[in-house]
Amino acid sequence: MKYHRLIFALSAAIGLASCDSVVTSNHISKQTESLIQQELTGTWQVEDEIWQIEFDETDLGHLASLNWKKNQFEISRAQFQGLKVDKTTIITVESPEETEDKFPLVAFRLADEETGNIFLPKVKAVAKLVESGKFEGEVERGKSSITVKIPDAVDMVTRTPLAELFDFEKPKTLKRVRPLEAD
Repeated sequence: MKYHRLIFALSAAIGLASCDSVVTSNHISKQTESLIQQELTGTWQVEDEIWQIEFDETDLGHLASLNWKKNQFEISRAQFQGLKVDKTTIITVESPEETEDKFPLVAFRLADEETGNIFLPKVKAVAKLVESGKFEGEVERGKSSITVKIPDAVDMVTRTPLAELFDFEKPKTLKRVRPLEAD
């Protein structure tokens, strides 16, 4: 459950009841470019949570947050990769605990050096693109959710205007946390 909480937070859905998602069966890239790494690396505040983002020697991104639950600290972790498309970074996220190859898709834009925004996919719009045959994929409709599974997210995000795929009107804002400078 902690992975899903982190994914929803990363997906800018912390306070939303919807479990709609667009997932891909592969990461968006094999490695995250160094420019994207520079944008994302560091400590971020998202509402009442603090996230730490780092990259390992294979350019795989790691995201962790620390939460106080049931009188103890709980660490939530996820791994991710990013691909720059225009001025937007498309991110696929995976859980170290997840056995199924499902990587939720989100978009990230750096507003300035201290602020970034995460955007959810327009799930219903992406579902229509898949159902109309524009992209290969599968749409699963639950009682109160929609999951769109895309085998090749790179093809979709490079051939379709991103404004058709992501809800840029509803950002989840991240604020960079900087250590205090010593006197």
